[in-house]
Amino acid sequence: MVAFNAAGHALGVLGDELSRDPEASCPEGQFLSTWKYILNKGSFLQTTLTLAWLDGVGQVANLPAARQIGNLPHFHLAMIGDGGALWRGDAGPPGATRLSDRILAACNLDSQQVHALGPAERHVHDFDCWREEALDGPFLCALFTDGIGRGIGKRPLTLLDELDRLHAAGVKNSAQQYIEQAIRDHPKEFDDNLTLAVIRAEV
Repeated sequence: MVAFNAAGHALGVLGDELSRDPEASCPEGQFLSTWKYILNKGSFLQTTLTLAWLDGVGQVANLPAARQIGNLPHFHLAMIGDGGALWRGDAGPPGATRLSDRILAACNLDSQQVHALGPAERHVHDFDCWREEALDGPFLCALFTDGIGRGIGKRPLTLLDELDRLHAAGVKNSAQQYIEQAIRDHPKEFDDNLTLAVIRAEV
């Protein structure tokens, strides 16, 4: 919560600075009256935000010992806005190859009303998504903006298959490669903000 509020505060401070002298801060080509309205409404500098982190990182490298003492490491996900998150992890006992695919957060593709941080909303009152996953084996997590969500459409879990395929092929930055391929092969579907982060642990 502290990190989100810090981001909202920083955006708010910048908004306040721009509002002190609208004529000087008005973007080129923008009507001053329109710019003043935008400043007063606080409807600029808005951003969605996703944070993901691991705790007990030392145990990730030594899962057998962590299992014995019942102290498994955890993956945490906190999100404001309409981002998406997919998860692929072990679904069976240690050493099993059967995988479990899940949607941790689904992009809201039906509405233009998005919860976001910015000058008008500087503090987080509640998260749009909060998840905790115990790490008991290898996992793959994909975090992405709604532009990726719109591109993959109604079969989001296929993104995990493509990321695994790229990884198996030796691609060092599978997220960047995926976006480049998407823009090249499906420009009409992937025509919005495209941000993709991949977190993988092979333990």
